[in-house]
Amino acid sequence: MVSRSSYAALVLGACALLMPLGVGALTVNFDGLEHGRLVNTQYSVSHGLTISAVNTGGGPDLAVAFDTELTGTRDSDLEDPWSGGNLPINTNLGNILIIQENNVGTDDGIADRPDDEGSRPAGSIFLEFSGALDYFGFDLIDVEGPSEYGNDRGYYATFFQNGSVVNQIGFGDLINPSSSYYQSGVEFGNNYINRINPIIGGENGIGVFDSVEVNFGGSAGIDNLVFGYTPPSTPNDPVPEPATLSLLGMGLAGMVLRNRKRRA
Repeated sequence: MVSRSSYAALVLGACALLMPLGVGALTVNFDGLEHGRLVNTQYSVSHGLTISAVNTGGGPDLAVAFDTELTGTRDSDLEDPWSGGNLPINTNLGNILIIQENNVGTDDGIADRPDDEGSRPAGSIFLEFSGALDYFGFDLIDVEGPSEYGNDRGYYATFFQNGSVVNQIGFGDLINPSSSYYQSGVEFGNNYINRINPIIGGENGIGVFDSVEVNFGGSAGIDNLVFGYTPPSTPNDPVPEPATLSLLGMGLAGMVLRNRKRRA
């Protein structure tokens, strides 16, 4: 006789099969942090993510939170409402992540007058993950024009695995219809916000990586990081149709209930 615990395990297994790939994706949005808060290890335990930054122009190498709901900040380009992009202009992003301006340090872990306007190129934010991933998406804030995301200014995401480069995507690729990474609707401009849909491993994917360098040519911020790993499928083991999986799950659940009635 199959035990109740065995039935429960079968039901849980069936329910897991019902979940689409990528359901285990993690998201980091930096909300809940103080304006100007230095961001580094806050998400290392909960999300396996450690953050650091390099300010190319000198000064403190800091990644800090910027509250886009505030007014009268040192950088009005990072305040809502927004001027354009592929997200509604009234989108509430809350906190975003920026590289702190040159020569403006922190006091007790909070930056004095948070601002992303430094020299150009500005620098890089480094995202280090505790395990292998194969898809990554994020929101991109205040990327202004070609002078900032062109090859001479930076603006690209470089993906690493064990310290070696596995792929590099220019932000200009996102608005270039001839690029494999083109995303319809993305538009750069001053005070613009765009949601960059996750680029997933595959024929035109980014490969497997464990860290990302997001390089900024000038003013910019990122938010709503989405990342995860897509389990590979087995060619000789076709994925059951959703209807089949639903029936399987319902059938197993019924077996558990019937077994409980018998025991009662």
